[in-house]
Amino acid sequence: MSSDFFVVVGTGLVTACASLGGVWITQKHQERLAREQHRSIERERVRVRDIVTAIVEAGESWVRNGELVVPVLWKAQIADVDVILDTNLLRQFSESSAALSSALNGALLRIGDRDLQSALVEVYRQFRDFPEAAMTKVFPSRKRDTSSDEPLFEAFRAVWSLRNAIEELQAKSLPYLTTTIADAPRKRWARWAWRDLRVAGGRRA
Repeated sequence: MSSDFFVVVGTGLVTACASLGGVWITQKHQERLAREQHRSIERERVRVRDIVTAIVEAGESWVRNGELVVPVLWKAQIADVDVILDTNLLRQFSESSAALSSALNGALLRIGDRDLQSALVEVYRQFRDFPEAAMTKVFPSRKRDTSSDEPLFEAFRAVWSLRNAIEELQAKSLPYLTTTIADAPRKRWARWAWRDLRVAGGRRA
């Protein structure tokens, strides 16, 4: 064989190796980018989940206390105000209001999802309007209208409006509370799948 033959074969092998090396490097780069993207998605999911969870927990506590406070205030007389304000029930309601206010504070600036933002705006609006929509209707005062139970029902509707807003926020946050196989890096998933197949094969044997 002539030296030209070995030159051609050698050049072909070098070219093939270079091509395979380029493919391998590209694949590794893509896998690294996929892992980084997955970690970024997970960090955002955890961050949003924590924000929403704090709001939901504080909101649910606020609703439970609000449902108890409204009828108590409605039945109270002006002379009872000082005593009522010093009860555990009113203190718990005040604490849950402070907790919800703290959870909502700055949440809009920390969440970029528009659907979640609209749900947060509604929660904030219902919470902000509650004193006017409910407390002024049932709080013992000379201006309170007790000729019918409609003010009591209005106050309850204000509490339930916030409850509904909290539930809507929960519904819109579901994508941030779940993880699918498609989110995981392909190579890692493949390793898990191969490991499971080997275990299953060993058991059959």
